[in-house]
Amino acid sequence: MNKKFVLSENFISKYKRKKAPFGFNGLGELVYMRTYSRIKENGKNERWWETVQRVVEGTYNMQMNHIDSHQLGWNPWQAQKSAQEMYDRIFNMKFLPPGRGLWAMGTAITQRKRDYTPPLTIVLLYQHQQSKRITLNHSVFLWMLVC
Repeated sequence: MNKKFVLSENFISKYKRKKAPFGFNGLGELVYMRTYSRIKENGKNERWWETVQRVVEGTYNMQMNHIDSHQLGWNPWQAQKSAQEMYDRIFNMKFLPPGRGLWAMGTAITQRKRDYTPPLTIVLLYQHQQSKRITLNHSVFLWMLVC
């Protein structure tokens, strides 16, 4: 049952060469590289676009697995659209998840422990940013996690 949610490669490719808006004369990027960028299998640090991809895909994977396991009706098209909006907002730092979410989401840590706190916090922050654009899938997911 554990399908994987993956952002469209066409969508991600638009961000691979885009400069992240870290600010603070390089201090923001330094803090990011030191604190939130994970080491990849090839021994190199993630770039910002990869961290954002890991966080968004990890969040949506947990949401998808929860919705599917409770037969609540996962909508892959709607999820892809919403995940792309979330990705763009995080990439451009219009909203950011908590540091723990940036560091752990989409890794074995949250998958193994089924720690829903980072994705819940991320989705709640994202929904706040989107104002009243909460979908049925998101509402049900949030309600199930909070109750």
